Amino acid sequence: MPPVASPLVAVASSSRRLFDWRAWQAWKHPFEFAMLLGLFISLAAFEAPKNYFWIAYVATWFINRAFLDRHLSLKERWGGAWGVWDWLIVAWIISAYASATWGGLEHKPGGAVDVLRNGLLLFTVRRAAYTRAQVVLGLAVVVLAVLPVLVHALWRILVWKNRIMLELNSVGHVNHSAIYLAICGGAALAAWSALGRLSAAARPTSRTVLLIIVTLLVGALIYSASRASAVAFAVLVVVLAWGMRDRMLAGVLVLAVLSVW
Repeated sequence: MPPVASPLVAVASSSRRLFDWRAWQAWKHPFEFAMLLGLFISLAAFEAPKNYFWIAYVATWFINRAFLDRHLSLKERWGGAWGVWDWLIVAWIISAYASATWGGLEHKPGGAVDVLRNGLLLFTVRRAAYTRAQVVLGLAVVVLAVLPVLVHALWRILVWKNRIMLELNSVGHVNHSAIYLAICGGAALAAWSALGRLSAAARPTSRTVLLIIVTLLVGALIYSASRASAVAFAVLVVVLAWGMRDRMLAGVLVLAVLSVW
C-alpha cells in the first residue's frame, strides 16, 4: 500500500464509529471540541456566530492546557516541541502585519486581524492532539456544513436573482468562496478515495454519498469560474491520485476542473 494511503485508510476506518455517541467518553476536551465544531458549522454560513465560536474555542483551548492538563509534561500539554510549522505560522502572521503597516497606499494594521485569527486557529488545532474519531468528525462537519450554504448561494442566483456570482454567505467574494469550495471538495475526495482502499464491505453507501458531494462541489467550483481555485484543486487531485495510485481518478477530475478555462 502506498505511503500516502495508509493514514487516509486509517482515518477512513475510524469513520465507522462516527455516530457512536459513546465515543464522546474517549474524546479529548469535549466542550473545547464542541466549540470547534460550532466554528466549522458557522464558518461559511454566519458571520457573528463564527466569531463567537472562535473566541470560545481559542480561550477554552488555552485554559485546558494551562489548568486541566497540568498532570502532563510541558511538551505533551502544548502539543510537542516547537517545529517548522510553528515558525511558518509565526512568519505568516508577522508578514501580514508588516505588509499592513508599511505597505502600499494605506497603513491599516487592523487589516491583518484575519490572518492572526486563522494563524491561531491553525496553531491550536495542529497542536490539540485530538483523537482519530474527532478528526474524522471534524472533517465530516466541514464538508457537510458547506452544502446548505451552497444551496442558499445558488438559490440567490437562480431563484431570487439578487446575485450574479456564486458567493457563500459568510465567505464573501466569489474567488474566496471558490477557494473554500475547493478545500471542502478536496477533503471529501480524500475521504472517498480512502474508503475505497478498505475491504469490499467498507460502507459502499458512504462512498456513494461522498461521490455525490464531490460532484456537487466540483460543479459549483466550475460554475464559479475561478481559475486559480480550479488549478489549485486540480493540483490537489493529482497529488491525491498519485498517493492512492488512482490515475483514472486524476485524469477525469483534472479534465473536469480545468474545463473552467
